[in-house]
Amino acid sequence: MSDPKVKKALKDLALPIKSAVTKTALLLADSIRKANNEAAKAEARKELSVTYQEKDIVWEGGVMPLLAATLGQAKDKLMLESLSLCFALAVENCLPNVNALEKTDVEKHLVELSSNSSLIVQTFASLAISHMCKLGSSTSRMKFIAAGAVRNLTNIISSPDSEELLSKQGVNKQIPYQGGQRQEAAIAALDAILVEEEAREHARSVGTIPHVVGMLQDGKSGVNKLEESIGASLEIVKSSSNRLDFCRAGGVEAVLSLVDHPSSLVRRRAAACIKEVARSQELRMNLLSSNAVYGLIALCSVSEDHLTHVEAAGALLELANESSGKAALLQYQAVPVLSTLIKGERLKDADEHVIENVLAALGFMCAYPEQNHVQEVIRLSSTGYTALQDEVGKVEVMDSIVTLCKHRSFRVKNQAAAALASLCLRHTLNSRDAGRAGASQTLFELLLASEEETIQANVLKAMLSLLRAFPPNATVLKRIGAPAQLLSIRRISSFKLIRNLSELVAEHLGCWSSVDEEGNSQIMSHLSLKLAYDEQAASSPDRWSLYLVNLRACKEAFQHIVRTEEDVMRWWKLAWLDLSSFRLTDKGASGGARGNVGHRSDLHGLEKTLKQVQDLHAKFSLLSFCDVLYMAAALALEEMGLSPVPIIYGRLDDEMGDRDEEARPEAPDFEGPEYEKPDGNPGAGNEETEEDKAAEKEEQAEGGDEVEAAPKEKQIKASKAQLTVRLERMSLTDREQVVLVGMYIAMKARSTNPSATISNACLHNFVQGQDRLSDTDRHQQVTSSLLAGLVGQLKPGRMKFSRDRRRLPARL
Repeated sequence: MSDPKVKKALKDLALPIKSAVTKTALLLADSIRKANNEAAKAEARKELSVTYQEKDIVWEGGVMPLLAATLGQAKDKLMLESLSLCFALAVENCLPNVNALEKTDVEKHLVELSSNSSLIVQTFASLAISHMCKLGSSTSRMKFIAAGAVRNLTNIISSPDSEELLSKQGVNKQIPYQGGQRQEAAIAALDAILVEEEAREHARSVGTIPHVVGMLQDGKSGVNKLEESIGASLEIVKSSSNRLDFCRAGGVEAVLSLVDHPSSLVRRRAAACIKEVARSQELRMNLLSSNAVYGLIALCSVSEDHLTHVEAAGALLELANESSGKAALLQYQAVPVLSTLIKGERLKDADEHVIENVLAALGFMCAYPEQNHVQEVIRLSSTGYTALQDEVGKVEVMDSIVTLCKHRSFRVKNQAAAALASLCLRHTLNSRDAGRAGASQTLFELLLASEEETIQANVLKAMLSLLRAFPPNATVLKRIGAPAQLLSIRRISSFKLIRNLSELVAEHLGCWSSVDEEGNSQIMSHLSLKLAYDEQAASSPDRWSLYLVNLRACKEAFQHIVRTEEDVMRWWKLAWLDLSSFRLTDKGASGGARGNVGHRSDLHGLEKTLKQVQDLHAKFSLLSFCDVLYMAAALALEEMGLSPVPIIYGRLDDEMGDRDEEARPEAPDFEGPEYEKPDGNPGAGNEETEEDKAAEKEEQAEGGDEVEAAPKEKQIKASKAQLTVRLERMSLTDREQVVLVGMYIAMKARSTNPSATISNACLHNFVQGQDRLSDTDRHQQVTSSLLAGLVGQLKPGRMKFSRDRRRLPARL
């Protein structure tokens, strides 16, 4: 320690209080405030916290602990004024001095001094609180709050300096005072202490908010006072519970009046304050009715600094969630201004947070009018907002957005994908421009590189928007192998939304997931890579291409029908009734997934649902009635939160109904008396009729014993052969076939004789020995063993299998 003034102050400030305290405090204050430059002031401050030792006495922390102790003991007005001045200057922008006070109770002393009768003491006590709250720890701020600092500071800003009050104060030639000086110090202290949530709660309870708004509305406030006032307002509205009180006090109008203030700090904090208020959905109309969008767009001009751009764009993205906010963005030409911030040369040097907020604002303005959040999955509207999408197309910003999908920041990539999904939704020109900029390949690469589910979902939504609005974008995705990757994502993803989205994108690429889990099949051989789906539907004679187009359109139409859980259950029940009733007594009415429910009269309140199926079928007449029925039932179950149901399309309708028509054989038809095996060898015909047996006996009687009859080859009934074909088409293993047919027969048997007991021993033994069957007779033994051994002597009724699950030319 080299300054002799500081060495002398150590002795003069030591307790008990001496008369020299006032002079010593002024000398220390002058050493700081009269320094030639900021560096000299900083050096003078550091001298006050240097530890000093003289003989056996050690002054730990230098002068600062002594100043704090003296503040709590002094009573004289002039002494307190000089001490508070010295203390405020000592802790200004000097962290070592603040740290030296950690073990003292200076927070309590300063709060007490902030209510002193002397205006000068109030001023510098408030300044000291401000400096310590800015530099100190959260623990120090909490001590100020507990001591009642918010209440005392509120009292200061609520009481203006009148002429009468100034005259009572008197004059201190060493420490001059100007009117309003203590209010400026108090609002600066509030700005610093309100960073704590507990302080914001105290501000609401003691009535701080109206007085802070009053300082914003004071036209005589200087720049520094206004900067601190808007800063305190910003801290207040960061608490959602304070925003309504802030608006009721006229805070919105006061803040909006500052968006064109000469001070850049005031403008930036005003934009931030609007952004915080806009986070509360119920208060956005206050901002919109006050014409906040116009001022925010002005703050997005290129002349502002990037911090102002961050706050202004952040406020616009919140307001873009409202329908009236979208209209205001269109009215005041927000798109060209926002696009300028991420176009051309500015894109290279643009701040990451500016880009993120601008992309979010562009995306949200064309998205569903609800609470969308940054870095979440965007919720798209059903139609898009064409007028705003047109504006985006005019400013030619799609290539910049596609480029930002390759940004180093995953946050920017996510918002770029979300913006593409929103801006290209049902908009052909934007989708075309994005495709020309390489959006298809860029999104696909981002999908493979990302592990975050939010990014994957936004990327898939963007790909879906591109494909729906401009189908030629599918060409690139098909050529780079996107269908197989999408089906793989659908199979392995644990996020339901991603599974559903990947399936939708794959469908638009002509790729449908297989019913089995071992692999996925693609039906692309009959789809043209160069034609859009609409063009295919109009020109291609291929039935299955048209069938796919109608299936996808029918699925989209169905999304607007299901509204409640009751609707879901009705759709499911209608499909369940169509499958089978398992009533042997009701001959020919067992059903079987072929739309025969449309011929029934006992629907039990499902007439309305059946009418909806019939309306969908009439609109998409190329589809079979039963395909429409089961696709709708599966989609309804997904709406309830169940996993997607794998479906094989291509069922044929039952035109006559079960009661009027016997079940026709399933393709391949077995024409004639014999069933031809795949290798060309004749199998067995149908069972011999009585006429055949009589004719055979006549031949044997006429021929006698002269000709020995040839050994008769083991015959296979045509019904068993047809059953084998049906089971194979269901993609079931041999063991699964055993279980399916066995349980079907068991249910038939139980319905005829409820008291009968059916043992599982035969089925168990058969399944265990299934692998020993040869390939040539395995399927025949499956059926015969079940019929002969599973139900014993009980003769089941005729098994009637439906004609569903007819496959498309390429396996789906």
